[in-house]
Amino acid sequence: MNSPGNNEHLDSEKNSVETEKPKIKNESEDLIKRFAEELRALGGDFTICTAEELSDRVFEQLQAFGVNSILSWDEQHLPSGLMRSLQSRGIQISQDFDPEIKVGLTGSEAGIANTGTLVLSLDQGKPQYVSLIPE
Repeated sequence: MNSPGNNEHLDSEKNSVETEKPKIKNESEDLIKRFAEELRALGGDFTICTAEELSDRVFEQLQAFGVNSILSWDEQHLPSGLMRSLQSRGIQISQDFDPEIKVGLTGSEAGIANTGTLVLSLDQGKPQYVSLIPE
């Protein structure tokens, strides 16, 4: 049986949990902001977008650099539909090494906020040259 004191304790715990949620969100936003700043300091670009906006954002970046051919990881290692969307807009995509292609498309396993570092895994269909050879 609950006494008034117990209900106050439960309400107090509930309120403390609710106030912690925005703190976690703020910490995540701070980490994202820090990662973006560090990546940009290294000459990288950072854009927040939804999965639905991803192909548009990638295509816009390729257009901005005048790129119509890219090296890429295999399709199964990238967000669903991204390669098909880019190809339907005239972007030529190759998984075979070609020193003439100056842009690579990869995924990442994680990002390190303190340094702006991306963590890439190597595996079949994820060749290292896609991230290293292009400019």
